[in-house]
Amino acid sequence: MNELENQIRSLLEPKELKSIVADPSSCQAHIDRARQHLNAAEMAVSVDPSAAVQLAYDAARKALNAILMLVGLKVHERAGSHGSYVRLSKLTHLDQEIWIGFEELKKIRNRAEYDEHPIEISSSFALQIIEESRLMVADVQGLVERFIQTTQAES
Repeated sequence: MNELENQIRSLLEPKELKSIVADPSSCQAHIDRARQHLNAAEMAVSVDPSAAVQLAYDAARKALNAILMLVGLKVHERAGSHGSYVRLSKLTHLDQEIWIGFEELKKIRNRAEYDEHPIEISSSFALQIIEESRLMVADVQGLVERFIQTTQAES
């Protein structure tokens, strides 16, 4: 087990994780889909800012999935699994100044999507969230690239 996997396993409970075949090449596909979500969010922001926030949150979550794929893990699909992603965002391998807002993003997304009286999200606020999510995705891209380079150098 490498340092990244050890830290992931220390942040998440065994019941939250499922082992899969590690697939660094598929990580980029997850990151690319995250960027597509961000582009779609920018297009949606003037029509439906709440949908734009949902897409921005999903982009950051997809990026976190890319990290898990590096080490052959995925979060079990179950009620409450989004809390697993919040804990995963605390990885010391990630820039915590960028990820500090991820938990709040999840709360905003939930209040806009699921509350009996959903909050209203302005276009300008949605754009701010999209930019924060874009930084999160870029941070994961850097982590994936560093991990792959280190792994290749060690073999």
